[in-house]
Amino acid sequence: MDLSSATRLSSGMQYQLQIYFAGRQGIKPQLPVSFEALEQKAKESMKPEAFDYISGGAGAETTMRNNITAFNKWQIVPRMMGDVSKRSIETALFGIKLPTPVLLGPVGVLAIAHPEAEFAVARAAKVLQVPQVVSTVSSKPIEEIGAIHGDHPHWFQLYWGRDNDFTRSMISRAENSGYTAVVVTLDTRIFAWRERDIRNAYLPFLSGDGLANYFSDPVFLETIGNPLNNQMQTMMQLGKLANPMSGTIEKELDGAQVTIDMLDMLKAKSKGNISDDETKFLDQVIADLKLNYVEERDKEKSGADKTIDSSKSVAHEGSSAEESDKTGDENKKGSTPKNNSGEKPLTEKEMDSQEPVPPQE
Repeated sequence: MDLSSATRLSSGMQYQLQIYFAGRQGIKPQLPVSFEALEQKAKESMKPEAFDYISGGAGAETTMRNNITAFNKWQIVPRMMGDVSKRSIETALFGIKLPTPVLLGPVGVLAIAHPEAEFAVARAAKVLQVPQVVSTVSSKPIEEIGAIHGDHPHWFQLYWGRDNDFTRSMISRAENSGYTAVVVTLDTRIFAWRERDIRNAYLPFLSGDGLANYFSDPVFLETIGNPLNNQMQTMMQLGKLANPMSGTIEKELDGAQVTIDMLDMLKAKSKGNISDDETKFLDQVIADLKLNYVEERDKEKSGADKTIDSSKSVAHEGSSAEESDKTGDENKKGSTPKNNSGEKPLTEKEMDSQEPVPPQE
């Protein structure tokens, strides 16, 4: 169906209508709709060890699960009765105007998922006008990926190497290829303990996957020579220069605090390093997300406090009843009630104000 005349419809609405009208002809979407179903489809299509490498994390993957839980607590607060006839989700970042507040994050070694690797992602990102962040361990050289983007915004993710000459070389190559920002990864200090990869005995770098930028870098090649001659020497040199074996904190250290719970700290640390507009944007994002998060947390806390108060009340009533029985027994025996210390008899006024003694086990 031609919906080009429906200029007032958003692109998302037009896309949905195309699907619905195609459904009248018995045509359904070829690809899964939900992220979960798409991930399952990828699992069915990929080699098991390749899927585990991309989807897995460090240790028992506790931090990965915590990331999902934490993210789900931060929710969008709807605002009603607003004029959406001329809505816009455009934003500006580092002086660049973006149609959406979305970027494609760096995922390395993409050749293990698809032979076109970063080339396919670059073409899709350009069509959708979404910036791509290209990984240091991309399967294709950054120059060739940058050529596909042209003037379309694309950033470079850098593993900060131990060798300054190598790091300078990588940044210079990215700059010369049109990359307008550098996203620095700082959490990759040592080899991560990744249970899935160890179980599969799988490390794609040993097959040369994800090393296109190293094998095309003059500083690296000057140091190592022909990387195919000695794989172990090449891997040792990788460790000396950059150690690109992991990525996000969840893939590097299991049990670490999740990033989304540290937004306020990150904002404080970035003070003075970002523009006023970017600070306002970050403030609004944090405020919108935190409002619902705090409400949910307080609701949970309130429920827990009520449970504790109820338990205390039951214990208090039980103590009072037991103490009353004891007092009654003592009065029957003609004894005089004592205070808690047992030093002297209690007056009638003191007896009325005396706190009940918890029952002893």
